[in-house]
Amino acid sequence: MSETTTTSVKARGPASVRIAIDANGNPAESMSSATGARFIHLISALKANPKWNKETDSPPAGTFVDIQFGNAGSPATMYGIFGFQTKSGNIANTINNGDKGDREANPIPQIEEFIAKVESGEWPDKGEGLGGVRYDKDMLAQAIANAKGESNSAPYRAKIENDKVDSVKGHVVSGDTKGAISYGAFALRNVKVKAEYEKLAGTEAAPLDVL
Repeated sequence: MSETTTTSVKARGPASVRIAIDANGNPAESMSSATGARFIHLISALKANPKWNKETDSPPAGTFVDIQFGNAGSPATMYGIFGFQTKSGNIANTINNGDKGDREANPIPQIEEFIAKVESGEWPDKGEGLGGVRYDKDMLAQAIANAKGESNSAPYRAKIENDKVDSVKGHVVSGDTKGAISYGAFALRNVKVKAEYEKLAGTEAAPLDVL
């Protein structure tokens, strides 16, 4: 029997699926035989493919994140799987619930951003990497175009929707690449893009001449 947990949000139905996986990405028979974990945002998966069956089908790209720890059966791996699934659920809950939450928002890019920071040796402070990585896709696409002196934001909107980027090297990679983050999260690391986005969002910092 595989280690699969479905998290529910009150009476509105399941919000996520959490699976313990083996080294090949298949559901593990038990926690002690697992080497990693998968977190699926169920709402996003069903939005991407209404016919998706969580029991038999692989989740659509961009709606899940995997992580591997190795050493099946070791306490560190089992603690790691549990901790990753819990932390991913916390990030998703922050984004999807509460007074300012958006149940339809896909939290996977924020979870990927968190993983990338941890794998680079940084443990984000409380709240870091959550609110800052949430972005309006259309606005960000326009910010990228503005930063590059272009008027057509459509190509960047398509990249934000579809592309994953190597968090270190910066080139587009497949969605299951270790350390890959969303194109949008990567774009916001650029100071010029971030500044343009803040202008469009009306959140830019106070100009120096008034300080």
